Amino acid sequence: MNHERANRLIQQKSLDADQLALEDVFKTIINNSFKKQHNDPYLNEIQQMVNQNVLKYIMHLASSDNAFMQVNAKASHALDYIKSSLGTDEYSAHYRTLLERFNKKPTEFELPTASKIPDGSPIGSDICSYSSN
Repeated sequence: MNHERANRLIQQKSLDADQLALEDVFKTIINNSFKKQHNDPYLNEIQQMVNQNVLKYIMHLASSDNAFMQVNAKASHALDYIKSSLGTDEYSAHYRTLLERFNKKPTEFELPTASKIPDGSPIGSDICSYSSN
């Protein structure tokens, strides 16, 4: 979800109606994130992390000064669509709070940077197990 690529999608679609539309990209991403449900609780927790990342990157496009106005508008519309499709569970409540906070002061939104992964093997990986063999 890069503003330059989103700008390019707007431009290409304006020149050729058969090109991929930015709103189609948003729709596909949202349908494969926020509307995705898993039977496995572990996969559902991972899905919530994916959903939060989708949300923050669309927020970034909606508030980017480097994006075309059309990108800002379509990203804002995608955020409205996400908000209208949220349920009543605790994760939906959290996403709703994030969206409300964003809508109050969109110019103050900053895309968070990912934390550095600590050195060492992941907890629970086989390499962490001590074996005398």
